[in-house]
Amino acid sequence: MKKLLFVSRPSEDKGLHVLIEALFHLRSSDWSLTIIGEIAPQQNKLVKQVKEEGLPVFWLGAAPLSEVAHYMRESDILIVPSIYETFGNVALEGMASGCVVIASRTGGLMSLVENGKTGWLTEVGNSVDLSIAIDITLTQNEWALSASAAALKKAKHYSWETVCEHTVLLIKSLIAAGK
Repeated sequence: MKKLLFVSRPSEDKGLHVLIEALFHLRSSDWSLTIIGEIAPQQNKLVKQVKEEGLPVFWLGAAPLSEVAHYMRESDILIVPSIYETFGNVALEGMASGCVVIASRTGGLMSLVENGKTGWLTEVGNSVDLSIAIDITLTQNEWALSASAAALKKAKHYSWETVCEHTVLLIKSLIAAGK
């Protein structure tokens, strides 16, 4: 069974409603979804809908970072169906944990996730598109292993060490240019 993960703060712009709708379109049945983060009062309807349908969804609520890191390492797929995302720290953390990331084609997610290589980018708010990406990832094991390895490799480009090295080089080049 493949482990899906969604990590978020309680906000409509994180796209939990899109993910829940996508679950109803899935053809694959060999999965479970863990949701980490508080549920906003307006999302209680989603919780009720999932429970009524008997979907394999587990709601953990808020969790300390160490527990989130544990779930990321244990998960196969991290889903980030945000309506808008400035950078996408959660996506980067998932990639660094070896998750295949399926994310919306918005904001910083577009520069993190390489569509078809490190994961999938789906149309914002499109639950059918999201379900197709999830189904492909669930059923194409060799591709998923390759994408996981590529995601891990790409995440290393964002390590503190690498970012600091690039920053120092930038500052040195600006100083040399007299700026």
